[in-house]
Amino acid sequence: MTVQEYRDYIAAGNPVENGSVGTLFAMVYVGGVVRFVNRHLGWFDRILAYKPGFRRYVYGLARYIKHY
Repeated sequence: MTVQEYRDYIAAGNPVENGSVGTLFAMVYVGGVVRFVNRHLGWFDRILAYKPGFRRYVYGLARYIKHY
């Protein structure tokens, strides 16, 4: 599509540009909400970083080092 065809398409009233402002607003809004909620969800970060069996591994390694 050439630039002129695009301008004619917009001039004909086709909704091409109308969605970009709403999308930008939604991105800013979601970013703000995530930034605000992130301070209160430290427990969620710990759940995501949890490695099953890691504590057992550390205790076993400490016991092994202690005996040698």
